[in-house]
This record gives sequence, C-alpha cells and structure tokens, in this order.
Amino acid sequence: VDGPFPGERVRPDGTKLAWRMAMPRERELPFLIEDMTPREFRVPAGEVVEHPNGALGMRRVVVATPDAEQSAQRYRALLGDPTAADSLAWQLEGVVLGLSSANASDDPVARARAKRIAKLDLTVRGISDAQVLDKSRAHGAVIQLVSGER
Repeated sequence: VDGPFPGERVRPDGTKLAWRMAMPRERELPFLIEDMTPREFRVPAGEVVEHPNGALGMRRVVVATPDAEQSAQRYRALLGDPTAADSLAWQLEGVVLGLSSANASDDPVARARAKRIAKLDLTVRGISDAQVLDKSRAHGAVIQLVSGER
C-alpha cells in the first residue's frame, strides 16, 4: 500500500473537508480512506440521500475478478480471514463484500470488464420479493433490490 496521502477540499459553503487515503499497489484492491474531519461534513444525510427507486443502502457487493481465489489472498492480507458464510466473502459493518471469478479473455475490453462489480444487492423498505434491475442499463452488473431497513 502506498500512502497515506492527505487530501482536502473546501465545500461551496466554506467548510473544509480533510481525509487521508492509502492506495494499494494491486489495483484490484479497494483504496482506503480515513476522514480527518467529521464524516457528516463529507457524506450528506437526510432527504438528499433518498433515491427514487427506494434503495436505502447496500447489503452485498460482489467484485468480479479474473481469478477469485488468487484475489482472495490479497483481500485476506487486507481484511483477514473471510467472515461471511462464503469462503470468498467478508462481513464489513452490515455489508457483505464477496469475490467472483469473471470470464476474462485475451481481449483487453473483456479483461477490463472482469475488474468490476458483478453483483450489488440494495436494501429497499416495503418490497416482498427481490427485484432485479435491467442489466443492460447497469454495465452488465446484476443489481437486485431486496427487502430491508437502513
């Protein structure tokens, strides 16, 4: 991991936001960020975060990678042993992060697509059955709305 590197910006209302970021050398791993100012300064709350489709938050994110077992070694170094029911998944503050092998080929476009979100489960209040959104409008990811609370 390279860093941490400081970052900051000033909002239009004059509030200064500051954070530190660490960037993994392996691009398939997520970057790490630590707020140095109160998180609510950077992340909005209230009505502005209400999505028209009713999504309240994430329940599960599955990252597509060319080789999930190989990627799991790197994720284990970062997150420890898998903590969810699946050997390729971690429970992180109410959200499951999972890995999935993607079909990559010699085609550079296919390889690029293999490094993305393969599935995202969003919690929605007031639905009884899971609903899958139009995959063609989600860059090939499976986005599913599932019953839940914030």
